[in-house]
Amino acid sequence: MEQDLTSTLARVAALGYREVEFAGYFGHKPEDIKAILADVGLQAPSAHLPARDLIDDPNTAFDKATGAGHRFVVIPWWEPELRTPQGYDILLGLLERLGPLARERGLKLAYHNHDFEFTTDDGEAPYDRLLARTDPDTVFFEMDVYWVAKCLRSPLELLMANPGRFPLLHLKDRDSHGVETDVGRGDIDLLAILGTAIEQGVEHLFIERDYPQDPLKSAQSGCTWLHEALKRVNERP
Repeated sequence: MEQDLTSTLARVAALGYREVEFAGYFGHKPEDIKAILADVGLQAPSAHLPARDLIDDPNTAFDKATGAGHRFVVIPWWEPELRTPQGYDILLGLLERLGPLARERGLKLAYHNHDFEFTTDDGEAPYDRLLARTDPDTVFFEMDVYWVAKCLRSPLELLMANPGRFPLLHLKDRDSHGVETDVGRGDIDLLAILGTAIEQGVEHLFIERDYPQDPLKSAQSGCTWLHEALKRVNERP
């Protein structure tokens, strides 16, 4: 990817995508990423940045995000040793501290979920704590619908219970055995989720599948599904 980033992104744009999300810059400087995106006709409104980078030097992390043209900085992962009540208090404090700092820099801070944030030890899932105890004006969330469904929660109900908290959405699907599959070919009701997200003002939608055998074929399938799904949602009375 480091050597052929431009050609890869050009192929993604040719499939019909207009936006992508970064998790690392593959050896390129942020300003180079911005230029490459402009050349191929794509935008990257968000990027995943390690929590450690934001803890150690938030200003440098925000500088990189701004240089690459992002508007959202997303914390994508919380380390296993910190998945305790005390550890989630640290995450809560981090989000509350960095959210206003991001806003001062013209950015928005978000948190991306997996399934572990929904494990309950004391009756309240850590993810529910994060939603309830962070400022909705400065802390946002990127819902990965696959991981929410995997832990037997309803992505649709989560959206409906927290309007406006999810400007970013990872659309991801699973088959009847719980194994990831191309978006739109599984048993997660993505169309209902998409419709509700749009009603709530979702800003960016990302098609995702981890480790497909043919990444471009999977990306094409997902893009086709999304375009058709958006038409169906927009045609609703």
